[in-house]
Amino acid sequence: MNVINRAGGKKVISEKWIRAVSLMAIATAAMVGKGSLCRADDVLTFDLIPESGDVSGPAGSTVGWGYSITNESITDWLLTTNLVSDSFLYGSPTPLFDFPEVAPGTTATESFDPVGLAGLYQDVLNASAPAGSLDSGNFVLSAQWYDGDPFNGGNFIADAPDTNAAYSATVTGSAVPEPGSFLLIAGGLLLLGIPGFWSRIRSAACMPSVPGVALAVFLIAVFCGTAAAQQEPKEPGITREQADDILLELRAIHQLLDRQVRQVAPQQPAAPVYPTTGKLKLDGEPARGSASAPVTIVEFTDYECPFCRQFETTTLPEIVKNYVDTGKVRLIVHDFPLDNHASAMPAAEAAHCAGDQGKFWPMHDGMFSDPGKLGTADLIERADALKLDIAAFKACLESGKDRAEVLKQMKVASDLQIVATPSFLIGRTVGDVVDGSIITGAQPLSVFEAKLKEAEAAR
Repeated sequence: MNVINRAGGKKVISEKWIRAVSLMAIATAAMVGKGSLCRADDVLTFDLIPESGDVSGPAGSTVGWGYSITNESITDWLLTTNLVSDSFLYGSPTPLFDFPEVAPGTTATESFDPVGLAGLYQDVLNASAPAGSLDSGNFVLSAQWYDGDPFNGGNFIADAPDTNAAYSATVTGSAVPEPGSFLLIAGGLLLLGIPGFWSRIRSAACMPSVPGVALAVFLIAVFCGTAAAQQEPKEPGITREQADDILLELRAIHQLLDRQVRQVAPQQPAAPVYPTTGKLKLDGEPARGSASAPVTIVEFTDYECPFCRQFETTTLPEIVKNYVDTGKVRLIVHDFPLDNHASAMPAAEAAHCAGDQGKFWPMHDGMFSDPGKLGTADLIERADALKLDIAAFKACLESGKDRAEVLKQMKVASDLQIVATPSFLIGRTVGDVVDGSIITGAQPLSVFEAKLKEAEAAR
């Protein structure tokens, strides 16, 4: 297995690497200290270039892959942090990945370039590898989400799920013959004319001066050509026509690299706007606390959201002790499972199925206490531990009996323009209507207490 990351990669490609270690420290601090939230559109796609992931060449040749990483979020930045590959048996791989940060709604793309040392990975196929030899596996990309540019004050939100891209490298034939001295001289002199070529190489490793390299290339080429002239050829070499064809191809590459394509930075989307006030009519949702409490908190939650769990395990116990159990506040739960959390919807349905048997809150609290167990078997095991009628519970889950209730609560959240979890509506209760302020994110207790005081003082 090959691993390359921001803090320990094999080569320095840009100034981002200088800031890598400090960035990881910033990310760790952000995870511990700042209330955050999960967003439904935090999705990335990781593709190889070529898209099939399949490359091939004769033994001894160099092949490689480029990459395309798309940030499908409209609000959050994506920071790539780690790249892992499976082992190579028939080649010598070299990571080229430059760990881009990807702005919202944009794509970072880099094609494989063996001359400029750019792309995702380079693989030099073993000269002794027999035709048909195959290396295959996966590149695994790790990344993190930030609420802004991670190098300009953006705050850590969450780790992105690791993303795989399958690759294969096939040896198609025996090693390619070495080129003659004419091609060496032509190619060497041509490379010296490529604008920025040596500066790009020097930025990745310690290199002698350009004049020294030019002289070395020229002398080696002349020496090889002279030595070859003094030996009897073992087999016919490359023809002048073939050399001219290769030279034309090199010139075409030269012209391509010579074009400096200026990429205009994409216009950054506006920062997300979260609702600050709202009103809703209660409709028999699960509640904790006195029905006559003057203030109500409506929590919009997702059982797979780590920040919902953070609220449930840190702030909520204090609110229950100081406000709910004393009759000052009633707590209502509204489901808002996000699309990028596969287990959130089944978990929400399971809570309602347990509620049909009077055990909503034990099921609700249990799933947040152990969020790693939200599979169907785990939900049934939890229901059994709560002494539920397992046959009825299974039938409820399989039939989707309570899905309509979950969808109805999701629509209420959408009507309030809520887009993230956890979110909270805190306001005075008049009859069955809650009217007040909306908080977004797992905020500290002091934020909730300030809003509760505002609601108590409202008339």
